[in-house]
Amino acid sequence: MFLYILYEAYLRFQDPPEVESKAILFVASIGLVVNLTGMYILSKGSKVSLKMKGAYFEGLSNMLTSVGVIINILATYTFKLPRVLKKANPSFLQITYTSVFSIIS
Repeated sequence: MFLYILYEAYLRFQDPPEVESKAILFVASIGLVVNLTGMYILSKGSKVSLKMKGAYFEGLSNMLTSVGVIINILATYTFKLPRVLKKANPSFLQITYTSVFSIIS
């Protein structure tokens, strides 16, 4: 199974698929709103209980991930990255691009 996943990843690096930017942006925006709402609800209890503080930081982590996805998809949509990557070295650029946003979020 591991080798199959590596093989599929290699094929995607060679010929990146088109990304459904609008659908991903819509879902990520809903996730951001839900995470912000959860953080607001948990913010009062996070000052009192250690468990609530842990839940609050989990919500914060999820919110930052949503922001990272939104930034990532806006950059992909704005710069038409799948088309750009086909002309450049796709494996290097995609790995770098994805890693930066993974570290940020």
